[in-house]
Amino acid sequence: MDRDATVVEVVVPRPVGPDGTRSAAGQQRVSGLRVRRRALFAAELGRVGDLRVTSPAVTALELACRLDHDEAVVVLDQFCARNASGRRLTSVDVLTALAAERTGRGCRRGRSAVEGADGLAESPQETRLRLLLHRPPLPRPFAQHRVRDATGRECARVDFGWPEHRLAVEYDGQVHLTRLGPDRHRMNRLAAAGWRVLFVTAADLADPPRLLRAVAAALADCVSAASSAE
Repeated sequence: MDRDATVVEVVVPRPVGPDGTRSAAGQQRVSGLRVRRRALFAAELGRVGDLRVTSPAVTALELACRLDHDEAVVVLDQFCARNASGRRLTSVDVLTALAAERTGRGCRRGRSAVEGADGLAESPQETRLRLLLHRPPLPRPFAQHRVRDATGRECARVDFGWPEHRLAVEYDGQVHLTRLGPDRHRMNRLAAAGWRVLFVTAADLADPPRLLRAVAAALADCVSAASSAE
């Protein structure tokens, strides 16, 4: 087995004996396999073809109970985000109710991750950026903020915004390369509305202290500019 391969989680049933009773879980260790066991209720299960699987909400919470906090929030946001057709696999409300009932190992970690999820991010990197922007002493921005022009008409939506300072932070991922035209028009509308946009790349996310300093400096510039204009 390739020990550098990605870990894949697989759920398997406990063996059933000839009399129909479930046999005790074996304790044998197998090199390369990570085994976890938990009793599941019928309501937590569904089917994909002939395969019994856990529901999206249960699957999301299982992962959140095992991953570190930030990556757990990333996973939950993706489960709760709307897909191209506007549908969600689950919601933060459903996960909150499920996490409140969860007991056992990892339950506190899972609840903490659910509290940090909002389901608004359009990519995992956006969630990672949001978690960074929520670090003190920065004031918390509004996610997926809708910007309005002088007439009150919505002119753009930004990943993160501080409307009182007219500052937006946008994650500049690969998807933007496929929609340069619409993005340029959106930037022009934001500029006309008096907004400044700070772009963040994957390289910026790899250096959180520098990124946070850049955002803090941009906020300070916006405050200074507003004071000078008065």
